[in-house]
Amino acid sequence: MDTTAGDARKMWFNGFEYNFSARLKYGITLFGGGMSERVIAQVCDEQSNPNLLLYCDQTKSGIPFRTQFKIAGNVPIKYDIQFGFSFQSLPGYGFGTGALSGREGGPTGPTGQPSATQLNTPNGVGTVWLITPTTRYTATSPCVAQGTCSVNQLVDPGMNVASLSVPLIAPNAEFGDRINQLDLNVSKTFKRQRVSIQPKIDLFNALNRSPVYAIRGLNYGTAAYYQPQSILVGRVYQLGAIVRF
Repeated sequence: MDTTAGDARKMWFNGFEYNFSARLKYGITLFGGGMSERVIAQVCDEQSNPNLLLYCDQTKSGIPFRTQFKIAGNVPIKYDIQFGFSFQSLPGYGFGTGALSGREGGPTGPTGQPSATQLNTPNGVGTVWLITPTTRYTATSPCVAQGTCSVNQLVDPGMNVASLSVPLIAPNAEFGDRINQLDLNVSKTFKRQRVSIQPKIDLFNALNRSPVYAIRGLNYGTAAYYQPQSILVGRVYQLGAIVRF
């Protein structure tokens, strides 16, 4: 039980899921499925700190539905040759942290209670800008191009704390590249009396896609901001065999 949360916290889940399987002519088999879902939360009960009210209502953050699809099949060919494939299309990984009742699925502290990060930022964290009393706008700042600020102007002239992380993008609204992966395989069975040998060649990530699914940081203006940290492994070949006796 989370005794730190008020009754004003809400969460909505909307989604649908489907699966299918088919057995076609000539021994062809297909199966797969997909789903589309969205989780949004309202964490607007932290009245003691007005800074936590920013982006607290995720119904206004434009969080999209996340859709995934998978299909696989097997096609028998002449001379005991089998051709198989699988394709999956997955939504990009979410960057940042989710709301206390949002993407992360609830408490993540070691005792089952909300973690310190969640209690400090119950509505989650997306891209932030760490500023200090001496931080100034640069020529690349968007507000300079918009004419609402000038180069070398202090961001917050009245700032009286050592540093402040300013949220720039709503939590749960930043995602990595969509992951589309196609895997192929071909095998042939050789039989001799009670022994069968099935050599097989697999081709993983046949499209050789390299989507980014992890980044180094979400601190705007730093060298690590949105710098790729992990990508999908490139095309890989694999040879093997199955022996039955």
